[in-house]
Amino acid sequence: MRRESMLPVVISILLLLCPPSGHGQQSSGSCKAYLTMYVYDENLGLILAPGMTADQSKWFEKKGKKKYSGLCLSRDLATYVLVTVRWTQSTQQTVPTTKSALTTGPVTSVEGMTSGGPGQPAEPIWRTQLGTFVTTWQENETRAIREPHALILVFQTKDGNRLSQTSELRRDPILTAKGIGREGARDALEFVFRNWDLRLTERTQ
Repeated sequence: MRRESMLPVVISILLLLCPPSGHGQQSSGSCKAYLTMYVYDENLGLILAPGMTADQSKWFEKKGKKKYSGLCLSRDLATYVLVTVRWTQSTQQTVPTTKSALTTGPVTSVEGMTSGGPGQPAEPIWRTQLGTFVTTWQENETRAIREPHALILVFQTKDGNRLSQTSELRRDPILTAKGIGREGARDALEFVFRNWDLRLTERTQ
């Protein structure tokens, strides 16, 4: 899934949004911006689910809410909409692997020792016979790895008023951030919050 193919779908859904629901509120006198969040996951189809991903929620409750207290979540006061888009993508990786195989061939071993005497030390008696043994070697192998990706798109209402049925969203996101890996959505959200003051210029992580 490419960003170019996702944007039209996400934007078209957002433009039809009713006021967000099922979203908790976090507001105080120190709030400088009010946000509401959605998740768009390829595994769920064309659905925008309100809220955060599990890794985002854990980070926000533990660190984000306190560190970025000026950014508040409110379904009624939001003028910004954050959409987390998640998908998995195959990447080719070359990794060293150990190969092994059973081999049958001549094996030479010590069967015993000759009798020694004065001035003549004992010597080993060697015997060669067929045997089976394990042969190992290293090879580089190319594998297709399914890796989680996350993209956060930050949209703002056109008129700066609260999100409502009559409000319009700017068609282009004002801030974007990308994360890769199991906690990619969390990393992308932290990037957005950390760079919130630069939101008027689109930035990509």
